[in-house]
Amino acid sequence: GTILGRIVSHQNPQNLPPIEDPNRRNLVASVSTKSAKVYNPNGKPRICLVDCGMKYNQLRCFLSRGACVEVVPWDHDITKVDYD
Repeated sequence: GTILGRIVSHQNPQNLPPIEDPNRRNLVASVSTKSAKVYNPNGKPRICLVDCGMKYNQLRCFLSRGACVEVVPWDHDITKVDYD
């Protein structure tokens, strides 16, 4: 597993700010795109890519194969997106 911590050298650890616990905030919301965007609109098949921290190489791979890709935010209503 992982633990919250830091490596300190030549500094009094009591003078450091507290460590922020990343589990207390919505990390997906902070890395997801803010609005929907369509790439290669005439391509086939049509793919809906929900951005929860996607890697852009994933998008490039779909596009290099001729797909239409709609990238949407993590909280987007995908029932309103036309995809295959």
